[in-house]
Parts: sequence; structure tokens; C-alpha cells
Amino acid sequence: MNRRTVLPVAVAIVAALVFTFLSVFVFSRFNGNFHSPYFYIPAFLAILMIPFGYIRTSYRAGIRDTDSRLHDLLRDLSDYVMFGVPLSEGFRRVASNNYGPLNKEIESVIRKLDSGLPVEDALSGFGNFSGSMNARRVGNLLRESSKSGSNSSDVIALISEFMSQIEIFRYQTENERKNYDLILIISFAVFLIVIVIIEVSFFNSVRPTSGSGIFLAHPDVKAIKAALDLGLYVEAGGIAITMGVVRDRNPLSGFLEGGFMLLISALLLAFVGGF
Repeated sequence: MNRRTVLPVAVAIVAALVFTFLSVFVFSRFNGNFHSPYFYIPAFLAILMIPFGYIRTSYRAGIRDTDSRLHDLLRDLSDYVMFGVPLSEGFRRVASNNYGPLNKEIESVIRKLDSGLPVEDALSGFGNFSGSMNARRVGNLLRESSKSGSNSSDVIALISEFMSQIEIFRYQTENERKNYDLILIISFAVFLIVIVIIEVSFFNSVRPTSGSGIFLAHPDVKAIKAALDLGLYVEAGGIAITMGVVRDRNPLSGFLEGGFMLLISALLLAFVGGF
């Protein structure tokens, strides 16, 4: 965990603890359901999941931005190198342009060049700031091209075209994945609505009167309601993990949506009389 994530995570833990305390000792005075562990435990987990998911989403957005700028950087480098400008000087000239997250990578290369390192060594670690695997591959390819003494302009142009094709493929894949995410979220919303209808209409309509000792052939109503509520929470968590794995094989990538689904479920069930 780097320094940028320590503060939001610490704030999230404190917020989750404070929210749990308020639920048990303050909110429960107005609504007894806030005192139930079926509310404050999933709410606690949801408040933790949301910042973790946000951090991961921001990290992925930075990588996507980095990957989308690689083509522009390589195109400009190719133009300079094609007219006889050395690759090291090409990096100095493109430093005045805006390449988003890649600017830190370029600045790192220039600092190494200014310290007297050859461009092959200066490109070592290219992509570490952004965490982009594509940026690291580009850095390694440029290093090998410079070492071999081949026509760097042609190599850079080929890499640029390849990165452009990868970006098109990534855009198409993400559009398809967004449709899949939407289907999962809609399925959860439908399940949530069904549970709420059961809680509000069914259980209230079959609630026993004060003089009746028979209720649906003596079922454990609390156990049934708990099973439905737990099923809803499990689906929210399962969808979060599924979305994260489909996105980039990391469950944290789905925690933002999963946390909101979990929190909305807990709040809605508390207000409609679940648990």
C-alpha cells in the first residue's frame, strides 16, 4: 500500500467504525433495525469496500490514460528520430508536450540522461510510475532498439501502430464489459426489489395477530427473513468479485459498485422492516 492510499483507507476505517457506533447506539433509538447485526455488519463492510474500490478504480483509470497516450508519445518521438534527432534528444524535446501520466515517466528519463546515463539505462524503469504494463513494454523495446543500433524511427513507428491497435481493441473490450456489468447490476436491482416486496407485502400480510399462535405452520420467520437478507448480501458481494475478476482479474476492481449495492441493501432493508 503506497502513501497515497494510506490516508483514504484510514479515513474509511474510522468512518466505518463511527457509522457502526452511531447505528448501534444512536440510530437504533429511532429505528430498532439499525441495532441489528444484519444491518451494521454489511454497512460496515460496505463503507470499507467503497474507498478500496475507488482507489482501485482511480488506479485503473490512470493506467488507461497512460496507455491511451503512448501512441501520441511514440508518434512524436518517431517524427524527431526520423529526421536524425537522437532518441535521448527526442525525449528532451517531447518533454514540453502534455502526455498526462506519461509526463512523470519522461521527466524520470530526462533526469537520468542529465546525470550522464546513456539512453538505454535511462529507459530502465520506464512505466513504473504509472504501473502500466504497456508502458514498461514500450520502454524495454526502445532500450533494445537503441542497444542494437537498428533504425529507431522504424521501430518506434511500428510500436506506435501496435499500441494504437491495442487501444482500439481495449476500447471495444471495455464497451462489451460495460454491457456485462450493466446486466449484473440490473439483475441485482431486480433481486433487491423482489426482496423488498416480500418484506413489505408478504411478511406484513401474514404477520400473526396478538391472539394467534399459528404462523404459516410454525415457520421460523426470522430465519426466513435472515436467509433472504443474507442471500441479498451474498449476491452483492458475488457481483462485486465477478465484476473485478472480469475487468482485470482483481476483485478490488468491483468493490466500488459492490460497496454501494451492499450499503443500499442494508439501508433499504432497515427502513422497510427487514431483519
